Amino acid sequence: MLLIFPLFTGFSGYANITFSKFAFFAAFAALWLAFLAAAGIMQRLPLPRLQLHHYAALVFAAVCLASWLLSPYRGDSLIGAGRYDGLVTQLLYVCIFIGVSFFGELRRSHFVCLGISAFLCSAVAIVQLFGIDIFGLFPGDYCHYDAGIRYSGAFLGTMGNTNVLSAFFCLALPALFVLPVLSSRRYAWLALIPCCAVTFVLIRARVAGGFVGLMFAALAAMPLLLTDMGRVRRALAAAAPILITAAAALAFSPAYSLDTGLELGFRFGTASALCLVLAALCIAFSLLARSFPPLSSKTLRRFFVALSILIIVAALIFLWFAPAEEGTVYELSQVLHGNIGEKFGSSRVLIWRECLAVFGEHPILGSGPDTLALRVDVEFSRYVEETGKTLRSGVDNAHNEYLGYLINTGLLGLAAYLALLFCAAGKWLRCPENHGMLAIGTGVLCYCAQSFFALGLPLVAPLLWISAGLICSRQP
Repeated sequence: MLLIFPLFTGFSGYANITFSKFAFFAAFAALWLAFLAAAGIMQRLPLPRLQLHHYAALVFAAVCLASWLLSPYRGDSLIGAGRYDGLVTQLLYVCIFIGVSFFGELRRSHFVCLGISAFLCSAVAIVQLFGIDIFGLFPGDYCHYDAGIRYSGAFLGTMGNTNVLSAFFCLALPALFVLPVLSSRRYAWLALIPCCAVTFVLIRARVAGGFVGLMFAALAAMPLLLTDMGRVRRALAAAAPILITAAAALAFSPAYSLDTGLELGFRFGTASALCLVLAALCIAFSLLARSFPPLSSKTLRRFFVALSILIIVAALIFLWFAPAEEGTVYELSQVLHGNIGEKFGSSRVLIWRECLAVFGEHPILGSGPDTLALRVDVEFSRYVEETGKTLRSGVDNAHNEYLGYLINTGLLGLAAYLALLFCAAGKWLRCPENHGMLAIGTGVLCYCAQSFFALGLPLVAPLLWISAGLICSRQP
């Protein structure tokens, strides 16, 4: 699942990628559970003792089942009325979480598989950004740059929709980046190869929710991870190639039109120059830090807590006085001033309002897993001058994982899901010396932050449940 699932696109490319990944996940999860049960019976393993996170998962499964049984859309909710996120998918999530947490053990091979899949997925996306659809994932002669012109949405890599791709990268990038920070072993630095590739694609994909998740994870994880000067030096050294890659991604400026096609080019501007300056400073400070006197973990933790708070305050001040007239910075600035437009966040505000409007109809158990598409009637249309056609798209997802659980499974479902995440967070915080746990937990933290703006589909969500299961598993 960590190696092949992110790379599997089925046999119809993006045209049927949601069903293809759902079928892959459901088939392999069922096979794994069957083999796990058979192995347990043959070896006569006693039933493991249930812990708090197991109870949270079982309560979530029970709520999903009750929500389905009482749903007015029971037939559609079994597999899902939107994107194959129905009862079957939710129960498989719980089963793999419990199976991994009972019998799994976090290993180096998990990070190797995650790094390989993230790199290969990024490689496919980078080739597509240069105008080559290497595996014919786009239908006909479409390409990534036709997004918003010839089709709705945007697609890249082997995950499909760029929002789903961003969710996968938010899980993978922090987990892989943390490895060389925590370990002085040389092989750990190989993790920076997929990190750089992922960084390039994330910047070019332009998914704001992904950047929010990464920034939140960085600010929240710094006090926990950077507890000695060795880690601080390695973090600075690891950040340098990431920043250099970011400079290249920001400088990459392709031009595309239906008449002339794709013209590639690079144009270094202020943002690229700033990234290069920051990279140079990181290298310089990582070298100078060797001569700094050793500091206690308590002192470093206080310093990075203060630094995180200072960065947040500085960001809020910048946004408050930001002169931007459009884009994400403008929207965030308007939100701080109390002006919230329905089109903010790619019309997410409008979608969230429509979802909350139907919440009162089934507040406790919701209307059944993946039934939101049957209750919300929101359609977007946009006339495209280049083609003379109007692109239309409907809403079948809350574009917020937590809001999606609230609408589909009610207050009880959301509460059980959050309880499970908090249990995993508790296990993560209680293992500060386990490098693997710290790394995978940082990835989960980033995923959960970007989930406020994400789709939460079986194209990527199984990886969250597997990661949470590994956090809650037996540790060496």
